[in-house]
Amino acid sequence: MSGFTLIEMQIALAISAIVAGMAVVSVQGVIASARGDSAMMQTASLLRLGRDTAIAQRRTISLQFTSPNRLQLIRSDVPGGNTVIADVVLENGAQLIRDAAIPDTPDGFGADSATDFDGAGAVRFEPDGMLTDGTGVPVNGTVFTEVPGQPVSSRAVTVTGSSGRAQCYRWTGSRWEAQ
Repeated sequence: MSGFTLIEMQIALAISAIVAGMAVVSVQGVIASARGDSAMMQTASLLRLGRDTAIAQRRTISLQFTSPNRLQLIRSDVPGGNTVIADVVLENGAQLIRDAAIPDTPDGFGADSATDFDGAGAVRFEPDGMLTDGTGVPVNGTVFTEVPGQPVSSRAVTVTGSSGRAQCYRWTGSRWEAQ
């Protein structure tokens, strides 16, 4: 009679369980990283939409960041007030968070808070595409996002004030990597 012995089957099951356990650990890291990428892309898309809309409509577009996870673009309508043109809530538990253990991005635009625009109380895209503070002075800045408790999900989007261009960064665990 041929077949497998009980010991051979137990060894095969043990090896399968070890491989499955390793796969689960790997997938969890990938999921956290994908959640971070999603928040980064939402943030970058909103910033690019704000710049492009300001240029196309020849209007001032203000940015609002509301903790823990909300970003808005608001068009200044003259006369008559304001219109919200985009309202984004970060997905998958991501929040506007600045992890103090992680250094500033290579751009060095600020790491004092989750949304650091050189201390500007208000930021907006001007009709020429520049990102400025409330008085019209160009300002550079950084928006940091992370899924709380998962540093591998840390991401940053920097904006150069004079051009309004956004640059995305991913934290690798030891350094920022441009995307």
